[in-house]
Amino acid sequence: MSSVSLSAGTIKEGRLLPVEFMLLEVKTSEKPNMEGAGAITGVARVKPDVQIENFLIEEMISGVGEVLIGYRCDPQVGPIVVLAPGGILAEVYGDTAIRMAPITHHEAEQMIEEVKGLAPLRGYRNLPKGDLEALAQALVDLSQLANASLAPSEAEINPLIVKAEGEGVTAVDGLVVFD
Repeated sequence: MSSVSLSAGTIKEGRLLPVEFMLLEVKTSEKPNMEGAGAITGVARVKPDVQIENFLIEEMISGVGEVLIGYRCDPQVGPIVVLAPGGILAEVYGDTAIRMAPITHHEAEQMIEEVKGLAPLRGYRNLPKGDLEALAQALVDLSQLANASLAPSEAEINPLIVKAEGEGVTAVDGLVVFD
């Protein structure tokens, strides 16, 4: 299985909004380069050998920043929750905050303060502040997986888009693993 991202648009309230068009299952011998095509017909026109099985269209969003939030049931210590800068920064800096799950709202706020890479979301040097209340609540909610009757062995959202203060957060990509 391979995937292909396409740029497209959708009309919402009379405005054309950018969307991400993701082919979820593509059967072909090579991964087609479809950047800039706008619809399924564009795929067929450019790559007629591609058989499209499933696709997903989502609105492209932006915010003040990106974070990674994760949950894992560690075999030695039990369930933990993690917060780090999102996207590729999570891998580059290793700047994380970790707690035993589940956590309280206060503990989530402490985690946000601990991660140096999230300073821009806190309004560093007069940058626009992110919705840290919504981020804290997302951490608390994810940590509740520790109490689930069929708890996954791990779950991750990366990136979680943090919008401007009072506008919330949006999960863009996520993974849940059950053993």
